[in-house]
Amino acid sequence: MVESAVELYGWAWSDNIGWISFNSCEVLQSGALDCGAVDYSVNVGGITGEITGTAWSDNIGWIEFGGLSSFPSSSGTAGTNANINMLNGAVSGWIRACAGTINGDCSTMDSQIDGWDGWVSLSGSSHTSPDLSGNGGVTFDSANNRIIGKAWGGPVIGWIDFTDVRYGQIPPDLGPTVYTLTNSTENSPALEIERGANGSFIVTRNWISGSNESVKLLDRMGIDDGNITAVVQTDNPCVIGQENQTCSSSVLLTVSPIATLGVHNFSIIGVNDLDNDPHTTQVTFNVIAPEPVPNVSCLAEGNPWLYQTIKWTATVEGETGEEIYVWQQKNEDLLSCNGSKICEISYTTVGTKTAEFSINNGGSFTQCDPINIGAKVFFREI
Repeated sequence: MVESAVELYGWAWSDNIGWISFNSCEVLQSGALDCGAVDYSVNVGGITGEITGTAWSDNIGWIEFGGLSSFPSSSGTAGTNANINMLNGAVSGWIRACAGTINGDCSTMDSQIDGWDGWVSLSGSSHTSPDLSGNGGVTFDSANNRIIGKAWGGPVIGWIDFTDVRYGQIPPDLGPTVYTLTNSTENSPALEIERGANGSFIVTRNWISGSNESVKLLDRMGIDDGNITAVVQTDNPCVIGQENQTCSSSVLLTVSPIATLGVHNFSIIGVNDLDNDPHTTQVTFNVIAPEPVPNVSCLAEGNPWLYQTIKWTATVEGETGEEIYVWQQKNEDLLSCNGSKICEISYTTVGTKTAEFSINNGGSFTQCDPINIGAKVFFREI
């Protein structure tokens, strides 16, 4: 019996080499199938789970699935061709960027002499499969007919995120993806960040119509102060469309200690990967001066002898009224006088003693000057 193959379609993403296409075909709005001038696809054996075929990258060319040999070894175990365990969704094996072979077309398995061999591991000890979170190795999510997770392609290709790879029938083209781009500062201009600190906001992409496509957030544009940076941290790119109608990304703002005080505005740009349609959302935040840090000191008073009461006293200059006082004793039991700037203790052992005092509920401590506890010696006549 000849096994029928199921096609994969959609896109994977690498920060190093960009988008990787798994299928050249699309179903036009008329219902006709258009596979372009060069027809290629990646396919899965519906019974065996064997993955075969070819994907395409504009930056490194053809990426071959199946029919490979001379695999790298992993922990002493010989590698295999790409395969899906259709029972649990685990994806294993290797694929190869043909540009890593000596002739660049995968007709032989000889590697380039410059050290790059083009091999990509679909799962391994650092990216195990199955993992339906999308953060582990490449995994077949049978409930949603998607291939998710990450493959490792070494320093040239880096991590490949199977962000929008589908399993099954190619959906009709619904036209370009139309979406809105908003951020959490648009209606909250009270976002304040101190000089020398970090802040964050959320950018949300909401699908309106069109096909499922990936939308990547680009670098910030137009920050009017070179001492402020913005970095997209999560879900870049993300897939929006009929199945996933919204997705969000966290953006980290870092404000230097010399950034200009006051309100700042700039734009975050979102680009639809297929039609390159840019959207922007304006970010607004206020750089403020940091609150002055109170000056804290503490010292001991009393007779420095065993079993005598020692009073530790803290001085806080520039209190704001929001301080939470915590004492901590070095080399002795914890003091039970939190909430006060005075703490008393009697020591039962000789030696150098000190205490620590915090105004931020134990977040950081000021160490008091040490004292030396001694023992009184009494003489009597014989």
